[in-house]
Amino acid sequence: MMKWKSFMTQLKKSLKKMDRVTNTIIMGDWNSVVGDESYRNTVGPHGLGRKNHRCQMLINFCERNGLNIPNTWFRKPKRRLYTWKAPGDWSRYQLDYILVRHRFRNSVKDVQTLSVEDVDFDHNLFVAKICTRLKKIIQFQKRRPRWDLEK
Repeated sequence: MMKWKSFMTQLKKSLKKMDRVTNTIIMGDWNSVVGDESYRNTVGPHGLGRKNHRCQMLINFCERNGLNIPNTWFRKPKRRLYTWKAPGDWSRYQLDYILVRHRFRNSVKDVQTLSVEDVDFDHNLFVAKICTRLKKIIQFQKRRPRWDLEK
């Protein structure tokens, strides 16, 4: 539990260094199950499983830092949702998440897991399709002063 808190404080410090207009994407194994119930604007209705004890800590972190969990916003078959298989393949959970700032939540177009048979690993790979459109910043040129022809 202590490692979790120290990690979250370091991550929070890193997020504060970045400004709010930066498209920040955080991916990782959070070891928390957010469940299949939507929660405000942070968690969507298409998660997997029932909430565990770390769920509320992850949700609180997301809310304090203006983050969203887009894994839970896309309706997928259950085989495309789970990211971890328990040893012996007796249960499957969604433990790995992508966190995106609320401002850029519409840039995430799809999130799904890929099952790779050649790799002996208990986590599945997951992929996000993100389309970011950058706005062209128009710099106003300094206008030349107009001559007063009447003078």
